[in-house]
Amino acid sequence: MAAAARVALYNCLSPLDSDLDRPLSELRTFADRHGWRIAAEFVDRGYPDPRRPQRAYLLEDVLEGKFDLVAVWRLERFGRSLDDLVSSIDRIVRSRVGFFCVQENLDCAGPVAQHFMMSFVQAERHFLAERAHAGFEAARARGAKRRHGPGRLRSRLFFTRVRSLAWDFP
Repeated sequence: MAAAARVALYNCLSPLDSDLDRPLSELRTFADRHGWRIAAEFVDRGYPDPRRPQRAYLLEDVLEGKFDLVAVWRLERFGRSLDDLVSSIDRIVRSRVGFFCVQENLDCAGPVAQHFMMSFVQAERHFLAERAHAGFEAARARGAKRRHGPGRLRSRLFFTRVRSLAWDFP
């Protein structure tokens, strides 16, 4: 008989959650139902704290081969952005570890799921660029002036999250 899969459970709790124990209890129930052995639980409190130290520990342990599976409560609680979500799942899958999302009933271990997630990232980048361009055009129409040259503006627009650093507002 094969040994039970070692699973790591992760959740990021918001102070606004009415029942802080519910997501973890459902993750435990999900693991028991599938016959997985819970090897570790990682819980970040104070969502949306961008540091998420428990998530970082989880990813380190995944790279060390301590788990066979990672189960999360919701995708939105695992990644800080869509790009971060996909790159984190990619790191997990490349380490030959499965990834399951309980609420969305999503298994991201296969190549089809990876391509599907990458298409979301490309769409997010496209929408971000469109919103930033529309914002710059609206600022220009209001008479705002550039503070940086076009090359620097372009690199900030396409390679980082756009903040309103490129315009002086009257």
